[in-house]
Amino acid sequence: MQIVDHTYTARCLVEGTALRGSCGMAFDADGNVLVGHVFSARVSRIDLTTGAVSAYVDHTQGLIGADDITSDGRGTCWTSCTSALAGESVFRIDAGGRVRALYAGLAGANGILFDRRTGRLFVGQFGAGNGLYEIDPDGLRPPRLITKAFASTNAMDVDREGQLLVTVDGGRIARVDPDTGAFSVLDVRFPHNSALKVGRDGELYVTGYVNGFGMLWRVAPDGTSMQTLSEGVLPPLDNLLYAPDGRLFVSSLRDATVIEFRVDGEIREVRRFSASGPPTIGAMTAHGDVVLVNDGLSVRRLDRAARTLEMTAGSFYARRGFPVPGCLHFAPDGVLYMTPGAQSSMAGITDARVYAVDTADYGFRVVNAGMYQGVHGPSALWAEGPDLYVAEFVTGRVLALDRGGDDTRRRVVLEGVHGPLGMAVCDGVLYVAESLGQRISALELATGRRRVLVSAGLGRPGAMTCAADGALIVLDAHGGRVLRIAPRTGAVATLATGLAVHPMVVSHWPLVAVMNGLACDASGAILIGCNADGAVWCLERARA
Repeated sequence: MQIVDHTYTARCLVEGTALRGSCGMAFDADGNVLVGHVFSARVSRIDLTTGAVSAYVDHTQGLIGADDITSDGRGTCWTSCTSALAGESVFRIDAGGRVRALYAGLAGANGILFDRRTGRLFVGQFGAGNGLYEIDPDGLRPPRLITKAFASTNAMDVDREGQLLVTVDGGRIARVDPDTGAFSVLDVRFPHNSALKVGRDGELYVTGYVNGFGMLWRVAPDGTSMQTLSEGVLPPLDNLLYAPDGRLFVSSLRDATVIEFRVDGEIREVRRFSASGPPTIGAMTAHGDVVLVNDGLSVRRLDRAARTLEMTAGSFYARRGFPVPGCLHFAPDGVLYMTPGAQSSMAGITDARVYAVDTADYGFRVVNAGMYQGVHGPSALWAEGPDLYVAEFVTGRVLALDRGGDDTRRRVVLEGVHGPLGMAVCDGVLYVAESLGQRISALELATGRRRVLVSAGLGRPGAMTCAADGALIVLDAHGGRVLRIAPRTGAVATLATGLAVHPMVVSHWPLVAVMNGLACDASGAILIGCNADGAVWCLERARA
């Protein structure tokens, strides 16, 4: 971060992480591990000799998302983009890092596999479809459907006979003939499975999680038996990479790390790459001394003394039945409002809910699970008096909901806003940051008068809040800028630049990934969450 307005000082409250939401992995031509990051539209490279993590490609080179990744071992790799909204869902990355979109329309593209023995490329849909396809590695021919027999084909590998092994819904594994689509289901079942790889002796290694803890299993080649290798000690695990020499690499999306294991009869942990930390920072909200952030998968509380984001609320979505969190907003009376983050299906985007949550002891008890249904792509919240304002990213509307629960009072207060990602009410005026419209709009709530407050000089305005003196604070992804805007004149002043935030990238959970965090605490300090590296910064007025 670079301070522009020197009446402010900056300090880092939580350090960012090098692995920004680690998902799929593959070996490059030099034996390095490539890691896809679903939240930051980025592929990193791990040097296994030194342990150093470096950037390989990112959104500036045309990458929209990087969920799973596969490689031919000679310098070319392919990534999937799990999104119902993304225009391109499979990307090819050539040697040297040149990115090219191969296919559009494979919504929910997730598990992806290049079979080095045959030169064939396969991809499965997760959530937004149930297709398993063969696709042309060069993108010259249309995808060929193999089967639509399964939902949630999250991961795959190929066995010695050239059959595809695919994780499917219900914690099962299916063996599929890639030519005919004929399949059988193995006689094993997992509480949750997220990835699989075939070992050198034909055995299967499978990851998943139970009650928030990562699990690693080894399964006989014929699926007749399974062994638990690690239980109750690992973070939730996402993906796998198996090396011919018996090394096993496991990624954790939640803890933004990659763990190396040695498999030689037994299994033992060798080392971890990147410090554990949040994969990203989405929405952020403050009430008094309490600051909560959305890390893309759960809700964490900022511990300033320890300079960490504690998982005190992380059990909320995993144990209380709440989906992946999206927006967060504390009302002045301390009620926390939340929305689910968009999953990889259009239904999760177009038919969301808004929840009121009791945060006593951070047990996160939902107090109105049946209220505020049918919200279309909620992307920002703000509570003011009896109303809860909800911005809909999909429709470009702002709704007013009754905080008392009377849904007959629901009304549209604003339409025609382009990609709203930030919202605030100051002195009776509703302000909306239009990320796609590159402007700030204002609505006088008493009169209904609408005007454009700022129409020039903005890149991708997103998160917004009110300073103690009534000024608007806006986080602009273009240049990673923190802006201070006069609410009457629209005069824009830059407070800081160079924050690790990326512009709107439609990724696995689109309405999570595009968000950035911004809040003002009780002292008037500006807290900034960075979606590109998981860091949290604080801007404070400099003392005279």
